[in-house]
Amino acid sequence: MDLGDYISAMAQAGDTATLQRVFVSALAREGVDWFAYARSFDPSNPDMNEADYRLGNFPEMWAERYFDAGYDASDPVRLYAFRTAQPFTWGEAEARIGAERPVPPILDEAANVGLSAGATIALFGPGGRLYSVSFGAAQPGVEREWDLNRLGILAHQLHLTYERLTEPDPVASTTLTVREQDVLHWCARGKSNTDISEIMGISPNTVDYYMRRIYNKLGVNSRTPAALMGIMTGIIQP
Repeated sequence: MDLGDYISAMAQAGDTATLQRVFVSALAREGVDWFAYARSFDPSNPDMNEADYRLGNFPEMWAERYFDAGYDASDPVRLYAFRTAQPFTWGEAEARIGAERPVPPILDEAANVGLSAGATIALFGPGGRLYSVSFGAAQPGVEREWDLNRLGILAHQLHLTYERLTEPDPVASTTLTVREQDVLHWCARGKSNTDISEIMGISPNTVDYYMRRIYNKLGVNSRTPAALMGIMTGIIQP
């Protein structure tokens, strides 16, 4: 798919599910296996250091481990994204941040679950907002073969199209993963994060990670509206 066809396909996307399919297809031609698109907040600010997840298909096992270990607050990739507008590999971020402070073994752990290579594009928006698109692959070292400038173009188009699709109606084409639906199901039944973690066999931090994803997808900021929106849109049963 050349860039013209990609931009045309993005322009025709009518929902975020189609948007993700087009993006994943384009990434496959670039040798990229997975991606994550999020709005990021400064990890050094303890009052606002959470990532606002939007789209992606990173391995679920890694996503759960990442948030369960609290890596979102100490990830060198997130820290470095606030310093550069240039595309960068995860190894570069680890080296730059690691020269200044100890960093957790995030990349080693990612490699252990098959996420062996990666790069990130920082996208800056109005009001100082920062968004990022991270790319991952199973083949070690393959990121050195990626055309990061080309990936940057793909990422910017993803961001612009997502904004177009979600501005008018944030829940018009919402889809939750099976895991997110399970969390929302128990949330709607009045269960706390601790209760849900015990029921589902995951940590409270991981439940919180899923709740934040649910809030973002449904365009709400608390549990009760999330539960009501889930029922009203048929995502979960009353």
